[in-house]
Amino acid sequence: MTSAALKNRMLAADNAPVAPKKPSSQTVDIPAGKGEAAKTVVLEDEYAWLRGAKWPNEKIDEPEIIKHLEEENGYCKEFLKSLEQHQNRFYETLKGRIKLTDKTVERKHGAFYYYSRTEEALQYSIDCRRENAGDEEVLLDRNKLAENEKFCKVLGTNICENHQLMAYRSDFVGDENYKLTFQRIATGELFPESGKLEQVSTYCWHERANQAEDPIGVFYSVRNAQLRPTKVFYHKFGTDVKDDPLIFESKNDMFTVSVRPTEDMEYIMIDYHSKTENEVKFFSMEESLHAVQQSAGPVAADAFSLQTLRPLADDIEYSAEHGGGSWILKTKEGCAHEHFRIMRKRDGRDADFEVLFDEDPVLAISSSPTVTKSFLGISYLSTKTGQPRLFIYPNDAGLSPAEVLAKRQQVYFPGVDPDNTSHDAAFSHVCNYEEDLITVAVDTPVCPTIWYSYPKFGAAASDLTIVKQKEVPNYEQELYGTERVYVTYTEDQVAALHPSVQEELKAKSAGETPSTAATPSIPVTILYKKSLLKKDGSMPLLLNGYGSYGICEEPTWSNLNTLYADLGFVVATAHIRGGGDLGEPWYQAAKFLTKKRTFYDFNATAEYLAKTGWTSYGNIAIVGGSAGGMLVGACLNLRPSMFKAIVAHVPFVTVLDTMLDGTLPLTPGEFKEWGNPRDAGYFDYMRSYCPYENVAVKDELSKAGGRYPSIFATTGLTDYRVGYYEGAKWIAKIRAQIKAAKMENQDIREPLVVMETNMAAGHAGASGRFDRLKEVSRDVAFVATEFDLIE
Repeated sequence: MTSAALKNRMLAADNAPVAPKKPSSQTVDIPAGKGEAAKTVVLEDEYAWLRGAKWPNEKIDEPEIIKHLEEENGYCKEFLKSLEQHQNRFYETLKGRIKLTDKTVERKHGAFYYYSRTEEALQYSIDCRRENAGDEEVLLDRNKLAENEKFCKVLGTNICENHQLMAYRSDFVGDENYKLTFQRIATGELFPESGKLEQVSTYCWHERANQAEDPIGVFYSVRNAQLRPTKVFYHKFGTDVKDDPLIFESKNDMFTVSVRPTEDMEYIMIDYHSKTENEVKFFSMEESLHAVQQSAGPVAADAFSLQTLRPLADDIEYSAEHGGGSWILKTKEGCAHEHFRIMRKRDGRDADFEVLFDEDPVLAISSSPTVTKSFLGISYLSTKTGQPRLFIYPNDAGLSPAEVLAKRQQVYFPGVDPDNTSHDAAFSHVCNYEEDLITVAVDTPVCPTIWYSYPKFGAAASDLTIVKQKEVPNYEQELYGTERVYVTYTEDQVAALHPSVQEELKAKSAGETPSTAATPSIPVTILYKKSLLKKDGSMPLLLNGYGSYGICEEPTWSNLNTLYADLGFVVATAHIRGGGDLGEPWYQAAKFLTKKRTFYDFNATAEYLAKTGWTSYGNIAIVGGSAGGMLVGACLNLRPSMFKAIVAHVPFVTVLDTMLDGTLPLTPGEFKEWGNPRDAGYFDYMRSYCPYENVAVKDELSKAGGRYPSIFATTGLTDYRVGYYEGAKWIAKIRAQIKAAKMENQDIREPLVVMETNMAAGHAGASGRFDRLKEVSRDVAFVATEFDLIE
């Protein structure tokens, strides 16, 4: 049976689940401001009932909700059953390009080398170590922990300084309620505290560097009833967890907390942060150890003398590190634009912080500094092209800022043109302060990751030593091509921006930057199979995007993208505004009352690729997850006939409704991402791009020659980040409009709409590596069916 026949059979059965409508509304009072008068709005929502009363703190058990989700799953299963042989083929192809028995790059810690490895038939990784050239010692086998569990996510093991104890966090539900376990490595003995510390967000041992004794305790941050990490506690081993003192608490709903040691382990840091500003508290490791050791029983909170590194200030973000006798800050303090600079304060020398490297309008600092005893690594992104740059500086407190800058060296990679090759480059997580080791990594859409050891200042590309190259079976790099193109278009500022922002831009026209230009240039990474490439518009396009939270869509090698290229797709990634792909200014250019730039950038990319022969209008699939799901939903509403298929994973499609509810876990913190719709100017603007509020399937299908893409959506029942009900409501509304259009005209071009809710997982989907591949192969089967690429 052909792809078209499979689809037509599903549609002819006319048995897609239809959710009942139940009147529901909320009244929103909006004050005057930003050029708008005060008003009261009644927001109707006929599918509000799909959100369970107990979500997100407890399991959803309302029979009507579960029944509807199971009906949706049954309809999806019926469709996928017809594609089972193709899904299996795609699964085997994806699995065949994974080295099933493999291990990660080793990280040296004292006399041991630590790593994780996988075995051919096993779902989960195994954490191990070896002492120098000795035999392997298994520390944690996740496969054993996962026995009889539907979901298992166990984060990396944390080994203490004397290598005798390990800790790890585990979640067996998918709701990210991590419980903390402590274990003695030699005997496997679990500490009495294990499992008693719940909702743990971050944690670290209380110990000095290289100490021979066991850690005396642990610092940990926990989530509150709204699932926000707001408190930092201290637990002294051997005492009752009920007696753990509260060290710090966030009492502002927009701020959360985290705790960790500095790289040199001289201090403990507590980061109190929102999305736009933060404050770091710190205290001496040595002094706090002494204070705790003097206490015979439970510890009092005053054992930890918190100091403020840099006071909280509006819109000033910073991250901190200490090593080599200095505090190092990546900060917006003193910056004239949406950039960061590096500041330093040397122990015993400087009364205050001084500028080490100032902001650069051409190169934006893109991540926190990597610090070892003698190296300082800084990652940059070009604000014009988005291409990465890695620079190494001496971490020497004896040098002045000018002397440090004069010794700057750029890292170059063999075979990579830093200006023209679309690539990702980063300092690896295995960089090692104590061992003074710098490891860098690079990959491209056609070349899987290569990790290199950086041996010395001024090292040329030829001096880098390969530590590990990701092995991909059944893959020939020379068969694939990649290009980086730039999409320049004229922004419709009336459509994209709130009127108040338009006025601001008129006043600032002389200060235009690449991120705010009236004709922005959007980088696009393209992958294709050389033997299949035809730039005559005949090739289907798979377009990926995200564009929120300053997160980058790195141009890296992807098993999934390679499979799509094998099927004959041009695969493109749009590095749109709202993401951090061209640094902090690129992110700041598309949030709050400029958010719609993200969606117009994405649609402009699709249109450009069609006009230039990479694909054609209506021959495009778009894919996004979470906020990327909002992206594809919003773009679908703007230009439905441009797309043939939509894949939306855990889609954040009810942004207006979510941001109106301050009781939800993420909403208060997200006010500094999207804005608060109860504030002047935000309600109408947010409503204008909210995918759920702007569904217009009936209008599109009712047009002469109207067409609407097919949709495959997924949700997770225990997802507390993006509620399962967001996708469920969206699909229900789309289905209702399709049904209404069919009642008026049976000859409409009906799209196929399917949704699957994982009843045993959260935001990230399945936890096992093979289970994840099965989910991915399901997506491929759906898309391939829409483009008639399977028989």
